[in-house]
Amino acid sequence: MQQLITWFLNDVMKEEIARQAGVPRYARSSARKAHRNGYRQRSLKTRFGELLLQKPQLRESPFETKVFER
Repeated sequence: MQQLITWFLNDVMKEEIARQAGVPRYARSSARKAHRNGYRQRSLKTRFGELLLQKPQLRESPFETKVFER
């Protein structure tokens, strides 16, 4: 169950960063708003245990995701 939730949340963050960057990964376009800058490992405590997620990063602006709301 942990693997499924981890996969799902990582996929959600990939979609969020594609929207924030303005283009999908590896795409070239003048509509690009920001460039990707790798991933940062983050942990998230759930009732299924602690999940290790890969949070994407952007160069020009901070990446805000609904997964890690504060």
